[in-house]
Amino acid sequence: METKNKNNNEIKRSDFDSGWKEMVEIYFKDGMELLYSELDEIIDYKRGYKFIDKELEEITGKKKSKRKVVDKLAEIRLKNGEGHIVYLHSEFQQGKEKEFTKRIYTYNSLIFNKYKKNTISLVILGDNDKKWRPEEYKVEYPGFKLYFKYKLVKLIDFKEREEELRKSKNPFSKVILSHLKRIEAGNDVVKQFKIKKELVKELYDIGLKKEDIRNLVKFIDCIFQLPDELEEEYIEEIRKYEEVKKMPLVMTAEVLGYKKGIEEGIEKGIEKGREEGREEGIEKQKIETIKRMHKKGYKIEDIAEIVDVSVNKIYKIIKNGKKVKK
Repeated sequence: METKNKNNNEIKRSDFDSGWKEMVEIYFKDGMELLYSELDEIIDYKRGYKFIDKELEEITGKKKSKRKVVDKLAEIRLKNGEGHIVYLHSEFQQGKEKEFTKRIYTYNSLIFNKYKKNTISLVILGDNDKKWRPEEYKVEYPGFKLYFKYKLVKLIDFKEREEELRKSKNPFSKVILSHLKRIEAGNDVVKQFKIKKELVKELYDIGLKKEDIRNLVKFIDCIFQLPDELEEEYIEEIRKYEEVKKMPLVMTAEVLGYKKGIEEGIEKGIEKGREEGREEGIEKQKIETIKRMHKKGYKIEDIAEIVDVSVNKIYKIIKNGKKVKK
């Protein structure tokens, strides 16, 4: 296996942001157990919780801003006998930021002003700098003092608990472990390739639920974005491993297969010398991919995301066998 790495342009940028934002919501309870155990113990999960990210965008003004911030706002209830409502603002940060603590304090204040309810802030730092630990915001003048401290979690601190994370069946332990291993791999794509394979295989071996494996593979795909050559080799090896385990689950393989089918459809259209041939090839591949993924048990929403077809059209294809309309 030879992989050229002449410059940074050949290394795809890892999407930590999208991956973390999704995992925090999907595995909220599991994540709180590992990231914020003090709060986890007093949250009344039986009474439910909900995420209100759209409201958060409006409150913080991010809707109008081009600046990308990975944070979530959850409405939770505590075990105080009355279902006392508080708001939890959590944010994932991958790199250093000037006046970071001031921004966290500002967001906390804005949320409190909006709902007139106590707001708790949780910051998850995913960088590799052991010394950067911003955890408080202070303003002090004669006779005046403002002190704001939030819950800070530095993911690299979990490094000493790696074996525990590896053996745990808590899905969020695999999120943290995968992040740590991605940081460990750095920009070495061959190392990323090897680690990515190991992480995905371990998901099958530990005995997680199928849905958890799918979610975690999707997260691993976000943070381990390999060059096409290595990605194809990775998919082929995982496909063979799935056959041994009799668990065809990895979404990446479907994405790659779909993309290849689209390319073949375009090539056939070009060979025929007409646009209709190209369109026919693309449409046929979409229908085949939809039916195949549905048969394997993928969520309709996941199929829609991969094939870029509305959920309603997918339901029609599955139920009536209708063709996809552009």
